[in-house]
Amino acid sequence: MKTLSKKNSTFFLIGLIISNMFISSCATILNGKYQKVAVITNNENASVYVNGQLKGKGKTVNTVLQRDCSAKQIKVEADGYKPEYYVHQQTKRSPLKILSFIPFGVLLYPMMYDIGPKAYDYEKSIKTPITTKVIKHTEQQKFLKLKNISADIKKEDFIIDHISLKQYKSNKSKKKAGVSLLEENIKFDNTIFSEIVSEALKSNGFLDTSGKILNNLSNTMSVNAKITKVKLSEITSHAGAYHITRSIVCEATIDWEFINNFNQVKYKTTSTSKSGDFAIADQYGYSNAIKYSMEDAVSASFYKILVDSTASSLLLINKDEQDPSKFMSTLSLEKPEPVTTLKAAQSATVTISTSDGFGSGCVISKDGYLVTNYHVVAGDSEVTVIYNSGDSTKATIVRYNEVVDLALLKTNKTFNTAFRLSDDENYDAGDEVFAIGTPTSIEFGQTISRGIISGIRKRDLGEKHIQTDVSINPGNSGGALIRKTGEFIGVVTAKVVGFGLEGIAFATPANAISSQLKVAYKKK
Repeated sequence: MKTLSKKNSTFFLIGLIISNMFISSCATILNGKYQKVAVITNNENASVYVNGQLKGKGKTVNTVLQRDCSAKQIKVEADGYKPEYYVHQQTKRSPLKILSFIPFGVLLYPMMYDIGPKAYDYEKSIKTPITTKVIKHTEQQKFLKLKNISADIKKEDFIIDHISLKQYKSNKSKKKAGVSLLEENIKFDNTIFSEIVSEALKSNGFLDTSGKILNNLSNTMSVNAKITKVKLSEITSHAGAYHITRSIVCEATIDWEFINNFNQVKYKTTSTSKSGDFAIADQYGYSNAIKYSMEDAVSASFYKILVDSTASSLLLINKDEQDPSKFMSTLSLEKPEPVTTLKAAQSATVTISTSDGFGSGCVISKDGYLVTNYHVVAGDSEVTVIYNSGDSTKATIVRYNEVVDLALLKTNKTFNTAFRLSDDENYDAGDEVFAIGTPTSIEFGQTISRGIISGIRKRDLGEKHIQTDVSINPGNSGGALIRKTGEFIGVVTAKVVGFGLEGIAFATPANAISSQLKVAYKKK
């Protein structure tokens, strides 16, 4: 009898174990493979994507997520807003877990319960607000072009932080700060983030895609950005003892500069922005999650800067900037005798040395006035003028016109030889012309090159430019365009640079200088 009793006891215990295992497994079986989840955007035009697949559109999108203990990547898009990224994970124990405790669940738990991914639930809803508005370019705003995005990050300013999902949601910082894994500082120019900002400019109309060579200089600005700090938060969540999901959020600090066409910084500010949440899973992988989070942080920072009050006002087109000459009083100059030879024209052309380099200039009066391109002297209040003889003197900037890239300088020197500004259009397509300037280095001095006038072009505001195939280099800027007789035709302004482009340069006509800088010769 005792033997039978022991057998019965053994069978009973085995039966209890099997039944407990069966009942415990019901927690995952009854839950099912999928769970309904409501994605709340609060934007009727928002489109919701889960792991790259469109799930619906509207203020609330109902979808089903697979219970596989992998982080689900959610992207929310809407016209006029920056895309937002969220991660949804199984973080709740199923209410059916109580089945695991009948009758000896304490002993067997978490044998079945923790192993099964279907034993964990998602939150029934997730809020995915889309709040970062995107500014669209209007006719009242200037165009923007990206000049450079660089990184200059000290190793102690590139932080990797590990934090639990619970800490992240509660905004509680860890007692122990994150650590830097870099062995040296990061420093490089024109990063991969350039494409992100350039695409943002293009898609929102800020990038001038007209293809015009002679654009209105007062209607365009450039942007510089320098990334100085990066904090990557690796967010970890546990679903039982065996399932771990992770995601990445990037916080980036970026210095932004708005620069005019003459490389002058008009506004600078610093912005710290946080990216969306990017899942480290089959959707992206670890390295891609970091890459996309950093790109999203840069994008968020840029859109934040565009709505900055100072930047917004700077981007507005000021009608008064379209014609600066109307605010100038007429300045009287001593009228010189006409230049009649190439040699005399060389004497009337000078080299201008500035804090950033050098260019060329044209003497236009006997009492020491010179004209050059504004971009040659922009940023300086005083420059050095070097004459063809090798002598030099100081000159101050009297006035300038950014729209047409001209500046008027004054020295205390009296000139015997100077160009006379023409009252008429003394040029035509096909005319033979010569350019005088300092194209290579100050040591080499002036050179003369020959070509023809290829055509007459107009800028947006109607001002004319002479197109020529004369050989032009950067140091020629501000130099003279003349006839073989020495007659002054214009001021060399720019050369078109690009792959496959040769022989396209421009000059401002001499007869336009009087009105653009508001100067006139004294009547005898």
